[in-house]
Amino acid sequence: MKFAWLIFSILATSLSTNISFGAEPTPEVVVTKVRSAILSSELSYPGRVSSVMNAAVQSPTDGIVREIFVTLGSKVKKNQRLFRVKKSEPGFSYAPLTIVAPVEGFVSDLKVSMGSEIARGQQLITLTDPTHLKISVEIAAQDLKLIHIGTVGEFISSTAESSAGGSSSSTAEAQSWPIRLSGVSPQVDPVTGTASVEILLSPNTGLLAGALGQLKINVNSHSGIQLAESALRYRGNKTFVSVVEKGVARNLDVTIAGRSHGLVEIGSGLSDGATVVLRSSSFVSDGDKVKIAEGDDTNSQKTGAPAKGAAANGAAAKK
Repeated sequence: MKFAWLIFSILATSLSTNISFGAEPTPEVVVTKVRSAILSSELSYPGRVSSVMNAAVQSPTDGIVREIFVTLGSKVKKNQRLFRVKKSEPGFSYAPLTIVAPVEGFVSDLKVSMGSEIARGQQLITLTDPTHLKISVEIAAQDLKLIHIGTVGEFISSTAESSAGGSSSSTAEAQSWPIRLSGVSPQVDPVTGTASVEILLSPNTGLLAGALGQLKINVNSHSGIQLAESALRYRGNKTFVSVVEKGVARNLDVTIAGRSHGLVEIGSGLSDGATVVLRSSSFVSDGDKVKIAEGDDTNSQKTGAPAKGAAANGAAAKK
């Protein structure tokens, strides 16, 4: 009985030794080689296209509309007849008044009809020029310091003219136009907290008056290093990344300068060309030997975007 117990003890000790001191496989890591690039912040605001000239013609008197000489969309010349009005003011009942166009343009809005009773100061018609357009945008007060007259960007809209068989129609596909800020108001509206910005458009852009779109401007351009946020590791109040140097993982403390769309800008602690661990097949500590996963293209991850088909385990700090 004692002999059997001795044999069992020897076998158990041998098995425990093999488990404790057996060689563990070297962790595989997916990496990216970071590169400095020109980075910027993007401002994005809704904008509306309108005519530079927008003349609202008002009635100079009370009365009744007896004749209308124009139609919606028609082109008019300066001083061309628009309406004949029968005055309702005492002493002028039989003195018809002809209202003429103050400027040349197109009738974009006709607010009255034959027989309409009108009052002094009431808007009757709107004249615009669809060939000379502008984009109006409201910019948040905190962004005013980042832009100025001459700042360039792009305007994206899905409402534009398309010629097919000589006709024009509205297309659903979004298009982009380069723009330059023509005017920036230094005054902030206390109610909205925004300031007005205008962009004058060149003729024949294809944009239509009334079109809505998005203004996008890149500001604060500078050189920096950007990395996938998933590569960050945390230890207490410190942030670090794991880098591979000669087959060994090293932890480097870093600071974060900004975050955007799953990417972070590294403020300090990481050098251009460093090989950063994005994911690992198992727990990785500072000083551990690692193996870069086969087929990983370190040069394809210049912006810090995650590699495809990688394991989802993270490297960790050595405690």
